[in-house]
Amino acid sequence: MFGSELIEVIIAIVGLYILLSIVCSAIREIIEVFQRSKSYHLHRMIVDLLVEKDDKDISDGSNQSMICHFYNHPEIFCLFKGKSSLEKIKRVTQNRWRLGGDLPSYIPARNFANAILDMAVRGTDTNDHNTSASTPALNLLNARNSISNIPSARLRRAILLAIDLADGDYNKAISNLERWYDTATQRVSEQYKRQTSKIILVVALFISGILNINTINLIDYIYRQDSANNIVKQSAVTTPPDISQVATASNSVDIPRVPLGWSIGWAEIKASLTSNGQFKLLKLFSNIAGILLTAFAASLGAPFWFDLLSRIAQLRSSIPPREAYVSNEEKQNGQLSIPQTSSPGSGSTPVGSTDGDDEYEEGFDGVVVVETKDKDLPKTLGGVK
Repeated sequence: MFGSELIEVIIAIVGLYILLSIVCSAIREIIEVFQRSKSYHLHRMIVDLLVEKDDKDISDGSNQSMICHFYNHPEIFCLFKGKSSLEKIKRVTQNRWRLGGDLPSYIPARNFANAILDMAVRGTDTNDHNTSASTPALNLLNARNSISNIPSARLRRAILLAIDLADGDYNKAISNLERWYDTATQRVSEQYKRQTSKIILVVALFISGILNINTINLIDYIYRQDSANNIVKQSAVTTPPDISQVATASNSVDIPRVPLGWSIGWAEIKASLTSNGQFKLLKLFSNIAGILLTAFAASLGAPFWFDLLSRIAQLRSSIPPREAYVSNEEKQNGQLSIPQTSSPGSGSTPVGSTDGDDEYEEGFDGVVVVETKDKDLPKTLGGVK
């Protein structure tokens, strides 16, 4: 069932999937440079955590100012270039193409927790009053007493919960806020992965369609080529190394060209669909299915195919090649293919014969040799005194 030919075909197809997956991932990274969707997804998460109302009400003044003050906080504004404004926040939140703009693509959990507690104690705005020496010290007691500085009721509830579970330990309260923030970022990571999978699938479908990378045709081509190579090898072993005979054996096998690209124009394809030409309806469906299969396989990612390839390599190393053994049934039935010392029909004597009790073993390069028993050896003359 799992012969060496089948494993070779699978390895070749998996290698193609790995190459196509790497190309699609590289194109996805290039798109991310211009799209900055990581910043967009992170910004939408910040909006969900800091504001009270739905994202559609982002035009509300208190919601916009809260988010803007958060980005302009000293713990946050050092993570991106430029200064946040209400217009930038509104443009990033309401765009349809998930463009992140100049907002940060990553905010450490420690920076987020410090900024939230500081805004709870000293107020959301960063001005001369909130940055003077007369401002209250940053501790859990002042944070609890000044919790009304936070406009969002959900955010106030999360801060109070983190303070109450800390038992007076400031670092533990920070850890509680970090855990809350990390839980939200996991959801954002899943959203970004789903979006990336969709983009890679579209890119893989585009590349497979343009280059006509059909998995079904490639499997057929690789299997035919492997069979032709086996025929040539067998002819080279069972006969003398005659170049003309090897060439004749190789030419007798019909090996099509590599099925990549489109060999005919679109006009001919359209004309053949309406007639009984090369591209019949069944063949058209087969090509579409093969291209879709290639695109779906490439969207799984290179790590998935690398892991599968390593498993197949282990399976391949555990299976001996077909030429390494001769079955016991063939030995008993005398169905051994014994090479001749010269070309067939020359009348020469073969290397061995299946008659008698001699045992045959397969030697180097598949040559069958005869094992002569001790009783069949000629008697020695003389002796040792």
